[in-house]
Amino acid sequence: MPIRLSNNQDKLTGNLARAIRYAVNNGARVINMSLTYPPDEEIRQALAYAASRNVITVSAAGNSRDDDPELAKLPLYPARYATDFGISVGAVDSNSFITDFSNLPGTDSRMNHIMAPGYNIYSTVPGNQYAYKPGTSMAAPHVAGVVALMLSANPNLTHAQIRQILTETSTRVA
Repeated sequence: MPIRLSNNQDKLTGNLARAIRYAVNNGARVINMSLTYPPDEEIRQALAYAASRNVITVSAAGNSRDDDPELAKLPLYPARYATDFGISVGAVDSNSFITDFSNLPGTDSRMNHIMAPGYNIYSTVPGNQYAYKPGTSMAAPHVAGVVALMLSANPNLTHAQIRQILTETSTRVA
């Protein structure tokens, strides 16, 4: 179910917490968030609400590694909440190397972070066109798709089990 948070390109003006709760209350099992948002307690509570109902949230880690190396040591929000809820997704290139733009998982071993293809991804763009795009927003849907496949194979998997399976079966990248 697509949920629109904005009418303006690149300006999120909607209420992300309300959108998460709407998706959960209307049957979503996986929520892809190819976006970043300022830290917000209401969003953290909405992610906790989703997790409590076994809905997995998949968040783009952010693309600030080449802009601010210090900031990029951790995912941006809401992906930073993946310490407790959901999965944070960074981007790798076709050789499985972390891209020069992708935020890193940080040093907290509790962070549930996955890397997925996020460079040169063929995607839709405005004007009914297609183009190759980079970004953790391109990587996050790959992981959301894997979660959806996991749930189609076993609908009884819990939020915790999905996070554990994804992080423990991933291949470590440089």
